[in-house]
Amino acid sequence: MNRLGRLTKGGVVLVATCSVVWFFMIRADSEYHQPHEKNEDTRLVSSEDPVKGRLICRSVFLEDYGSEDSSILSDLEAVSLLLNDCQLLFKNFDSFFLPGNREITSFLSGGNPEKITWIPKSHFAINTTGKLVDRFGMPLFFHRINGLKFEIYSAGKDGKMWTKDDVVFPPPPVSAEKK
Repeated sequence: MNRLGRLTKGGVVLVATCSVVWFFMIRADSEYHQPHEKNEDTRLVSSEDPVKGRLICRSVFLEDYGSEDSSILSDLEAVSLLLNDCQLLFKNFDSFFLPGNREITSFLSGGNPEKITWIPKSHFAINTTGKLVDRFGMPLFFHRINGLKFEIYSAGKDGKMWTKDDVVFPPPPVSAEKK
């Protein structure tokens, strides 16, 4: 076989190989973009249009916040878990300006760069001023300890902050003197 014949045969093999690879890449890409049907109960994120964003469908917050079967402390823990989710999703979470309840609630309600909603704006725990409230209807108080760590306070049953019945998450450590 002469040199030209070998080059032609090698070219045909190369073109055939590239065509097969190209075919499977296109097929895999089109399958990736096809909507997959899943059981509604297993979906964690519902896809909505890009303008509205995406709603996180299942969370401890959405399932248990304010329920009779839970406590105020577990409510605050549920809010803390939402903030932890934000920190996992947004690697630069500590750079967002979230000085208080209204800004944090807005962030959790889709006012973030990815338009992800952990708490729908229509949720009963968001009052008319856009603040997250406890089971007694009083706004929560967020104390940002550092870029990633928050203390979350509820005024408790009396509705007054900084009294004995206030609840904080995470709870303060029990000192040796109180034992």
